[in-house]
Amino acid sequence: MLKFAHLIWRRFRNVPRLLRSNGFDLSIESERQAKREAQLVASSLSMAGMRAVSFAVNIIAIAILHDHLDPVRFGLWLSLMSVWLLMAQMGDLGTGAGIVNAVAKAAGHDDARALKEITSTGLFVVLGISLLVLAIVAGMSLLVPWGRVFRIEDASIAAEFGLSVAIAGIGVALAVAGSVALSAQRGLQRGYESYFWQSGALVVALAGIYLVAPSHGTIPAVSSAFFLPLGLVAVVACIVFFGVQERAIAPSPRHFTRSRVGEIGRVGVAVFGLQIISSITFFSDPILLGVVLGPEAVAELAVPARLFNMVSLAVSVVTVPLWPAYADAIARGDIGWVRRTLRRSLVIALCISCAGSATIVLLHRPILHLWMGPEFSASLWMIVGLGMWCIVESTGNAVGMFLNASNKFRLQLWLASLLLVVSLTMRTLAAMWFGQAAVPFASVIAYLGCVLIPVLALMRRILREFSRPAQTQG
Repeated sequence: MLKFAHLIWRRFRNVPRLLRSNGFDLSIESERQAKREAQLVASSLSMAGMRAVSFAVNIIAIAILHDHLDPVRFGLWLSLMSVWLLMAQMGDLGTGAGIVNAVAKAAGHDDARALKEITSTGLFVVLGISLLVLAIVAGMSLLVPWGRVFRIEDASIAAEFGLSVAIAGIGVALAVAGSVALSAQRGLQRGYESYFWQSGALVVALAGIYLVAPSHGTIPAVSSAFFLPLGLVAVVACIVFFGVQERAIAPSPRHFTRSRVGEIGRVGVAVFGLQIISSITFFSDPILLGVVLGPEAVAELAVPARLFNMVSLAVSVVTVPLWPAYADAIARGDIGWVRRTLRRSLVIALCISCAGSATIVLLHRPILHLWMGPEFSASLWMIVGLGMWCIVESTGNAVGMFLNASNKFRLQLWLASLLLVVSLTMRTLAAMWFGQAAVPFASVIAYLGCVLIPVLALMRRILREFSRPAQTQG
């Protein structure tokens, strides 16, 4: 216990050294590890704050909208949130992951010119993607028969939903335009800066809902108040980062290079395919239930799922900052650190998710009554299923950060494709035959069989691929 406490203290103690330009001697392996771990601590702390804000915003926003929207509009809002998550996950077509890996690699080799080329090329690419997002969203808003898709009987409400999809898409397009700075910060292991901006955006979005919902009980009004600030703040963050903080690597047309387009694009194409499949798999339950059982059935699953999101967010505080840290360590040949950190992250993810899920399962009834009121209820089987899903998803997230840094996107793409077919089929049949309570159990079985067990079986072989060159160099 004392050894563990000393380990944690050593990491916290090095955080102030990040404020000094010469705080670490990167020519020494122990100093590189010290800086990497200090950045992980700083990113984890700031991400924890952002996740806490995100969770609070979701809880408060749902409570506000539950009081000021009628049941049909409230169910459609929850479905719209899933549509927005799908668009947000896929909006940059995977270029963010390509920029993160490219920046981490260039920083690992201390290549300032490469960093300038990556940010310049990345900005050009994301601006083009933003325009594409706007065109696609305009088509979706006008051409998709939303009333028929979600069984909306009132034509005016169906029109509201179509307009809200367009508003959410505009927010996504703005966020994509500003995403190059957030990706560069993550690649430089300075994700703590991006989390600060995201927290501010969420607070502004919540304030918008608080002001708009009581007087304008329509989906487009609350969508404008919530989604547009998220995109606008990302643009402001990009301007501040490149215009004030890091002018040396600020994008410039003269540093655009086609070779960097290929470097970012190769990862981006694989990640985009993975994002499409993963987003449909992980965020489509409210949409699936809305289509199969109607919008009124969405809330019984989507609302308690927000509770377990708190546990997943807590796990991500530890795992997500590891992605650029793994990439930096691999570029520098620090494979021993990668092995140790991967093992620790798996143990931590399991411990946090098991403890958090068990607590929510035991206390879900009073929590839901306090949050949504005594009239809202959810079946125990659904709560247990959501808890099991939280555990396997959190474990998979810990493994996924290492696979991302290792550029094992093709492996993830194949497994995710298999998961999409199996999971969507199982969840649809489960909803039709047994109701919404069976959907989380179908997700757990599909994910274990198609992704988590095969990846863990291959992990030792993947680590050996990096150990060989590290041993040769040493």
